[in-house]
Amino acid sequence: MNQSSQYQQPVLQIDWTKSGTSVGMVKYTWIKTGDSFKDSYIEYGLTSGDLNAYYIIHYYNDQQFSDLNVEWSTIGKNGRVKCPVYFGDTSWYCWDGNHINITCP
Repeated sequence: MNQSSQYQQPVLQIDWTKSGTSVGMVKYTWIKTGDSFKDSYIEYGLTSGDLNAYYIIHYYNDQQFSDLNVEWSTIGKNGRVKCPVYFGDTSWYCWDGNHINITCP
């Protein structure tokens, strides 16, 4: 996707895959050349397994690139999140089907 009809510079790339009805992903990547946010992306997908949905967010916070990972169950509504820059460690933080914070299993 270009910046505008006047400025034909590419700024956003959209990649996606689909397999059947329950597995797939879409990824939006900022590709604007010369921009400090270049290579930031948001990826959403469905997979097989207990935690069958996810987000991966790779973002620039004006100092460094950081990653946020979220995985959850579309059926049970339980899940987990990991973000070393925000939480200060590489642990997963979990919630149950009632969206109550719990100790990760």
